[in-house]
Amino acid sequence: MYKRQDIRLANESDLGKVLEFGRKLYEAESLIEPKLKYSADASKSHYLNEMKNPRAFIAIAMQNEDMAGYIYGHLRTIEYFHKNPQECIIEAIYIDERFRSMGVATSLIDFALRWGTQHSVIRYKVGVYSKNDHSMKLFQKAGFEDYHRTLVKKNG
Repeated sequence: MYKRQDIRLANESDLGKVLEFGRKLYEAESLIEPKLKYSADASKSHYLNEMKNPRAFIAIAMQNEDMAGYIYGHLRTIEYFHKNPQECIIEAIYIDERFRSMGVATSLIDFALRWGTQHSVIRYKVGVYSKNDHSMKLFQKAGFEDYHRTLVKKNG
């Protein structure tokens, strides 16, 4: 099982591996959504900015000297709620194939939940493709529930 103390915030020296994992996540999601767009330069710029953003986190899981995975999330103000509370949006999670089924993803999600609590969020949100059964089960195991569905009809 994975140890919680092996999770830390990413820094610029981790960027190369985070970008590699982000590209692998894009490749996997492209199998479900072939029209996804990826730009290495845009990803690098975005993650560098988010590493400096106090309203965002990029956390990494380390296994000895190897990065085992990462999770990225940020705060969003819910402007259509009374008193404009904050929610934590989990945008991405990726675990290196060598470290899957070892509790790494669960530890990273636990980090995100603690981070959100420290920032007084009222809820957490994650978008998961309905065809991604593994991710659906992972987040459901962590206490996430089906809340809102977006139905899509392709034109043509």
